[in-house]
Amino acid sequence: MKIDQDFFGLKDAGNLLAHLREGEPFRAHVQERLRLVVPALAVYALVAAACAAATAVFFADLSSWLTLPGFLLAPAVLVGSLYLEGLVFLLWLERRALALALGHTPRGGIGELPRVPPGALLLLVPLLMLGAVWPLVALVLVAAAALVPLLYARFDRGARKPRLTRSRAAV
Repeated sequence: MKIDQDFFGLKDAGNLLAHLREGEPFRAHVQERLRLVVPALAVYALVAAACAAATAVFFADLSSWLTLPGFLLAPAVLVGSLYLEGLVFLLWLERRALALALGHTPRGGIGELPRVPPGALLLLVPLLMLGAVWPLVALVLVAAAALVPLLYARFDRGARKPRLTRSRAAV
């Protein structure tokens, strides 16, 4: 059985890395806003770590025989969750950077949401396990993760003043 590489957004991730390396507008956008990007990614890392821990605890609670598989699965959940959350956030950030570079105000204040890879649905399983093990923690972390783009847009001062590009300066 062959899994399409777009299922997990690998093509999008490759393009994103290329734009970070070679695309001056996106790289500059991220560098100028590191004070916003780093805390946003930290929230997603916290969600991923909680999902990984909840996976181990969830399997251990089911049966002592499932404790070892749960602990072996936890690192994969950590890496996979962090990858998917970070990918979707950075794809959103790339679209936002493009809109700002073109002199547009991001639609609705936060901008256009990216296409989420179908593999992101796999993130729901660890989130459901997190909700089963620690419901309050799950509620707080999911709310925090959902608020990240809103807070980012709120504190992004660069979005309020459109950049003056060469074509706009010539007019």
